Amino acid sequence: MANKMKDTMDPRLWFKSEKDKKIAIANRDLEGTELEKELATINEEPYVNVLQMDVDPINPKKGFVELDFNDNFVTMLQSNGYTGNSDEDTVNTWFNDLCRTILQQELADQDFGLDGGDNTPSDVIKVTDDDIAKVKQDKKGK
Repeated sequence: MANKMKDTMDPRLWFKSEKDKKIAIANRDLEGTELEKELATINEEPYVNVLQMDVDPINPKKGFVELDFNDNFVTMLQSNGYTGNSDEDTVNTWFNDLCRTILQQELADQDFGLDGGDNTPSDVIKVTDDDIAKVKQDKKGK
């Protein structure tokens, strides 16, 4: 990433802390998602980004998502119970869990409160037979 001689000769870096030097060099030499990842890594923050997503046009059920992540992201996942034989396995476990959660939310959104349980969404109005009878009775009384 950085040219050591160039960095040593740059007076703008002489009196900066190591962290500030790394940030200045990253801002100078990198851009876009590469810069975002490096800054997150310097700041010891988790970073994950979708690099590429592709779908098989013949069979749309098949496809892939390529993720870029830093060690801090893997550490964050591990501290939240995700495991794997490698960093990639750990991230893959998380990503599969994320996809399942999205699917469950989609299925719940399609429920429209028809299950009759206590989890009826607030935007669904339930009408009982008693409600219908009451409306009919009110119409007769008018």
